[in-house]
Amino acid sequence: MKKQDLLRTKPPLNPCAQTDSLCVVGNSQDSEYLSNLSRIEVLKKDRKLEFLLISLIYREGLRVSEALSITHASLLANRWIVVKGLKGSSDRLIEDAELVGLLRDLSSVGSGLFNVFDRFYVYRLFKSLNINYSSGSSSKLSVTHAGRHLLVKNMRSMGISEELIKTKMGHVKIENTGRYGH
Repeated sequence: MKKQDLLRTKPPLNPCAQTDSLCVVGNSQDSEYLSNLSRIEVLKKDRKLEFLLISLIYREGLRVSEALSITHASLLANRWIVVKGLKGSSDRLIEDAELVGLLRDLSSVGSGLFNVFDRFYVYRLFKSLNINYSSGSSSKLSVTHAGRHLLVKNMRSMGISEELIKTKMGHVKIENTGRYGH
């Protein structure tokens, strides 16, 4: 889907329906989700690029590969980020004026905002912040998908519909959304 088509899509009437990060964070019911956000906030002062990358993954539910592929061209109108859906997911827009403003401030980084990182670095960063998720069906800890699991769990606790969660996560099938946050 092209940027122009994404911008033409009619926004829902409910301001929280798109589950922008301020809505989700501001209305969060999940203590684990909020605790992890406070750990991420520690990066903001001295490690701004890492803070932005982890915030996109955690607050917006992006896959690591989606966050790493964001460029300056992905930033629109001082509040939108176009996310190219990967792994068979849908392209989508996320609205986060705070993160877009901080990303725009990093104009010296070049076109690939996060091209200095790879998925292994992101994994180690999540581990260093002690952010992980254990679902009831597995004994393994999810590290880089922890943000996705916890965001879905948090949105469910807020009463957001599965269809809206599916859209937020970029899932094509509702069955994929069902695998998260349990």
